[in-house]
Amino acid sequence: CALPISLIFNLQSGLALGDVPPYDAYALGGVNSVRGWSAGALGAAQGFVESTLEYRFPLGEASLFGTDLKLRGAMFIDFADDFDSQGKVHGRPGLVRGKPGNGAGGGVGLHVQSPVGLIRLEGAVTGSGVANVYLTVGDRY
Repeated sequence: CALPISLIFNLQSGLALGDVPPYDAYALGGVNSVRGWSAGALGAAQGFVESTLEYRFPLGEASLFGTDLKLRGAMFIDFADDFDSQGKVHGRPGLVRGKPGNGAGGGVGLHVQSPVGLIRLEGAVTGSGVANVYLTVGDRY
């Protein structure tokens, strides 16, 4: 049985109250945030919103060393915004390092459902042309 076609929309946000030290700030960007950007490359924020739209579709099945694998493709776009809250993090690390505070990334992926779990190989690019490739085990959601 092949994996189903899926359209996923994910929206999440957060807000830290009070004096926010850098280690408690929201790090925006990366494989579980905005793909295409490195982890934390968009900013260190007191508050944020992130969204993802992802289309997943079956590619078929394969066998490797006697193990049946299910393959699917994915196309996605991610976005995050810090609502100008980087200045509220103690020491203002995101602003000092010139992080933009918001950005988008989009790309494609190959997902393999295996006996050890979901293996994801994804490539993404940002609006400014920065590209990253990610290899992860497990789903984002």
